[in-house]
Amino acid sequence: MTDHGEIADVELDGCVLDACDLEGLTWRRVVLRECRFTGCNLSRVRFVDTRLVDCLIEGGKALGVGWSGARLSEVATVPLHLVDVRVDFGSFTGMPLRGARLIRCSAREADFTDAYLREADLTGTILAGARFAGADLRDAILVDVDEHDIDPRETQVRGARFSAVGAARLLDAFGVVVS
Repeated sequence: MTDHGEIADVELDGCVLDACDLEGLTWRRVVLRECRFTGCNLSRVRFVDTRLVDCLIEGGKALGVGWSGARLSEVATVPLHLVDVRVDFGSFTGMPLRGARLIRCSAREADFTDAYLREADLTGTILAGARFAGADLRDAILVDVDEHDIDPRETQVRGARFSAVGAARLLDAFGVVVS
């Protein structure tokens, strides 16, 4: 790490980071392969030309992160795997997130505009205030996602699975009230 809060030009394979405070750190031209972050603070982290390959982020928080600087592996089974992580106010704009897993996360006010989330699993994730205009949620799993503002007029949702409360929220866009 440099004096300026930056890690640059390294490859990390199979590393385990536990309860690390990495807030505000810039990852520049870094390859993270099969790394695990547990209970870490990744808030305001900047990814600049950084590859994430088969990494798991579990617990902790990553508030206000612009994820678009992270190049996700197109060959990984799960391009982004987050479990019990607070990613509130993050930006996933236009990202290729097919098959991503955001399980029991908090993604309040996150921006998924134009993101490709086909077959993604967002089970139990809080999406209150999150933006999905132009996003592709076809065949995604949104079970136990009761807090969301997904508008099916501007988001592709064919084949997506919602719990009853979440499905009823889709009707809000049409002024339909389910009682």
